[in-house]
Amino acid sequence: MVNGIRAKRQDTFVKKLSSKIANGVRRTLINDGIQDTGCPLKIIKIEYARRIPLFHGMHRFLGALVQLQGGRVKQLPVRHFPRFAGTAKYNLWNRAWKPLVDTFGFRWIRSRWKNYEIGEQHHRPVAATATTSGRP
Repeated sequence: MVNGIRAKRQDTFVKKLSSKIANGVRRTLINDGIQDTGCPLKIIKIEYARRIPLFHGMHRFLGALVQLQGGRVKQLPVRHFPRFAGTAKYNLWNRAWKPLVDTFGFRWIRSRWKNYEIGEQHHRPVAATATTSGRP
């Protein structure tokens, strides 16, 4: 997987600080080494993407979910563009509480994670049974 790291972020001080704190807490609690889960650049091989479980907040854990499957994550700095339209629907409270709850949810998923591979299915021939009607 390739994950971007927003270089020279053009956000407000509060946004940058809350992002640094949230990424630091998440990284400490799950130890995945991902620096910037908020960067929208994420390129994932299809064999990993197909096995990622869907849940609210999963976007914060895509790198960790790929790592659970035995995949590697490469992080690259990317140019950051400031918001040019609309307003963010996040504030300091929901930037902190929901990600923290999601992190504990991820830890629960990780503790129960099973890596598996579906192999070829082999069919055994079904033996013919004799009829009981008396007819040949």
